[in-house]
Amino acid sequence: QLAASVSAIHLAEAASPVLLVKNLQNHFTEAWRFTLEQSSRLSFYREVKDTITWEHYLDNARNFEDRKFTARIRCSAHKLNIETGRHKNIPKAERICDFCSSKGIDTSAIEDEEHILATCPLTTSHRHKMASLINSIDINHGDTPLNGIQIARTYPPGPAESNNDSLVRHIQIMTRAIKIMYKSTLKYKKELSQQGESSS
Repeated sequence: QLAASVSAIHLAEAASPVLLVKNLQNHFTEAWRFTLEQSSRLSFYREVKDTITWEHYLDNARNFEDRKFTARIRCSAHKLNIETGRHKNIPKAERICDFCSSKGIDTSAIEDEEHILATCPLTTSHRHKMASLINSIDINHGDTPLNGIQIARTYPPGPAESNNDSLVRHIQIMTRAIKIMYKSTLKYKKELSQQGESSS
């Protein structure tokens, strides 16, 4: 009886390509969500991307490096301590921000995506410049600081068309800021490492 029911479903799908495509999409979406939920590495990605859709920044951020580093931050394919510490089996609470720790600013701040994009003092000037540029094209943006998730999403909340000039400019500003903040963090890490080597 079960086999007959399954066969009936397959026959219905064969008779309706639209139904088949819809079922395949549903199965793929369920598998995608399950993978995200099971991965400790993709916790930031889960917050940034909640639906399977083409991302506007892939089309509208014309600079390749802007797109590349934005994708790396979103997918946690980067060299921040939250990720490198995972490979070294360092407890999450000990994956501390190199800048904040070395400057004595905060010895408990975890160096993750949210930290470098939204709160780290090393990248404050870049955030201010980003906010200023966004305000110049969006008078409704206001002075409310964006969190790391909002920055990594690269586009303003709410529905928008990808060919809208202000949206395109918004995406370009955000992706450029993400790249600069990430590269600034890597540069400081390199300088800190070189200082350690010269003193040893």
